[in-house]
Amino acid sequence: MVVSRNLKIVVFILCLCSAAAMYFRADALSWDRAALSLAIAWVGFVPGLVFLATPHAERDPFPLMPYVGLFYAIFFGLSGFTGVYLRNNDSGMIRFFGQSYLDQISVEAQVLALIGVALMLSIWARTKQFFSSWIPRYPLPNSYPTWRLQVLIWGLVISNLLYVHFPLIRSLPSIGQFLQPAGYVGFALMLAMHYRGDFPRWQIYTYFGLALPLWVGGLLVTGSLTPLMLVAGLWVAVHLYFTGCLPWKWLMTSALMLVLAYPMMSGFRNLTWTGGSSQNVVQKLRQIDDAVAGLVSLRGAQLYERSTGVLRRSGLIFTFSHVVEETPQKVSYWNGETYRPMVTSWVPRALWKNKPEEKAGYAFGVRYSLIGILDTHMSYNLPWLTELYANFGQIGVILGMSLIGLFLGLLDCIFNRRGSSVLEYGIGAAILLPLSFQESNLTLMIGSLLPLAICLWLYFSVGLRFMTRKAL
Repeated sequence: MVVSRNLKIVVFILCLCSAAAMYFRADALSWDRAALSLAIAWVGFVPGLVFLATPHAERDPFPLMPYVGLFYAIFFGLSGFTGVYLRNNDSGMIRFFGQSYLDQISVEAQVLALIGVALMLSIWARTKQFFSSWIPRYPLPNSYPTWRLQVLIWGLVISNLLYVHFPLIRSLPSIGQFLQPAGYVGFALMLAMHYRGDFPRWQIYTYFGLALPLWVGGLLVTGSLTPLMLVAGLWVAVHLYFTGCLPWKWLMTSALMLVLAYPMMSGFRNLTWTGGSSQNVVQKLRQIDDAVAGLVSLRGAQLYERSTGVLRRSGLIFTFSHVVEETPQKVSYWNGETYRPMVTSWVPRALWKNKPEEKAGYAFGVRYSLIGILDTHMSYNLPWLTELYANFGQIGVILGMSLIGLFLGLLDCIFNRRGSSVLEYGIGAAILLPLSFQESNLTLMIGSLLPLAICLWLYFSVGLRFMTRKAL
């Protein structure tokens, strides 16, 4: 009943905001571009609205499709309305990154985004309906005493903290493919066990009072808010799964905090990155005060530039428009070049010492004159949708997004099944979570998925059986 009432409120607010966005849109944004922006957004909103309208017992455990839809709704849909705030005062053009400008959002890019997202979501849904009954679920032990699972969860949490805070451990080849996601797996399982009341109170206090702040602090000093967004998204998903209710007040507060924190992060990155690897997490965190002071001291154009950074960061439709306008008139199609590492990306670096590094983001930025050829330390995000067009054009978007929908539907069938145990839910949520934020090239985001799934299966299957034998 609570979700039903909230759903009506959400639909009403979305309709009201959509009407207001069209009526009060800037003159520089034509009605057709505004309408397409809203169309993309509404297509992205549909999975979330359907999810909320579905009875709690019939929902998927982890809301992967709603999260993916929300990503495209914001970054490719609603961001179209923010271009007015990014226009240069002299030229009137949209400055979406550095010295890269765009006269107008490409209508072709918007139509392709609309078709691509709609195809992906519809084929995804059909795949789940057709394959869910006969595709085997992720195989994990389902009978064990709770204390054994508690020990293994703490093993993940402690191992992740060692990885975050000790550079020597991070330098080990391939270790990050397991220990970096281990923090998210531990977080999901801790939350799930907490909601079920399967953890002693002292362990809950230890995790949320000590281990969690140490982990989040390590994520914060990376200078990126994306990991923190993933943590927030994971908490919302677990809370929704075990309570059936969305934490609306917490969601609004967190979103506001992320938007307000973004202007500070640029200065924070400059301060912490210049210190190099010699600075530990505590030393980097102490520079937050300097970053805030630097932001407060800005005036005029500098303050406006920093404040609108979040609009550039979320405006992936601008980059997509740039690629559509440049390809193939000025830049030839990539013809699958960025997908070639997919064949070898599954191989751990520990087994292949000279494994080629993933540099598609740098190559993309240089290819489209977004960054300089000498900026080898930089990388420009290459979202899945944009990557498809850069490689194969319109047909690439249509066929590629359809295949991505099939791929995500199959993953949903394996890792996101109704009736999952706490262990299955926690691992599935942590594996699927990064796929909800499709802002980097496909190979980079799915390259470690298979090794991670195998490592987690070995860790829990062998660990639970080993402790069983020791107990006997």
